[in-house]
Amino acid sequence: SEAWRLYSHAAVQSGQVSRCLRVLAKITQSHRQQDEKRRAAGDGDIDDDEMRRRVPVLLTAGLMNALQGSWGVALADLMHAVAIEPEDPAASLAAGVAALHHASGVKNAADEVRHAWVLRAVALLQKAGRLRAAQGHAREGEYNLARGLHQLGLVHLAVPLYERCLARDDDDPADADADASSPNLKWEAARNLSSIFKASGAPELAREVLKKHAT
Repeated sequence: SEAWRLYSHAAVQSGQVSRCLRVLAKITQSHRQQDEKRRAAGDGDIDDDEMRRRVPVLLTAGLMNALQGSWGVALADLMHAVAIEPEDPAASLAAGVAALHHASGVKNAADEVRHAWVLRAVALLQKAGRLRAAQGHAREGEYNLARGLHQLGLVHLAVPLYERCLARDDDDPADADADASSPNLKWEAARNLSSIFKASGAPELAREVLKKHAT
């Protein structure tokens, strides 16, 4: 919600992230205690509306923990938010990014564990992209997935997504994200694609991309 967004922003700006996390931890602990009491009393499951009211707290806690680099803790809250609101693109995107960083930072783990987190991250980013496309923001979903694959070093998969992102017309009616308040994803896609071409030994292609899409 807007209130939690403003609260988290104020916490970051004032250097009070740790304090913010303590407040959020108390709230989520209170929710767990309420759930346990209901189950013990045989009162049945919590209604959907009450569960949805918890999502902003879970998202805020996840994002604050992510800022601290606690990706595993962030994932627990963000995946909980996705479970409650599976059609919320923000929840899927945040959980996908957290899973991506968690996969990149897993140490002393078997390859299967890391690969499982990579697949989960990609699935969440794809889901977030589909949900945003349904809202008229197709370019955003393509860019986020491309950026995630790029970060993982899977550039052969990122390149066609960046190219698809760049191929979209700014005035495409199916793509409503080309407004002044949105980030310039086309420029970002061009810059990232150019860096891939440059790193792969194709400087002419890199320059062509920037000339065509970032000037």
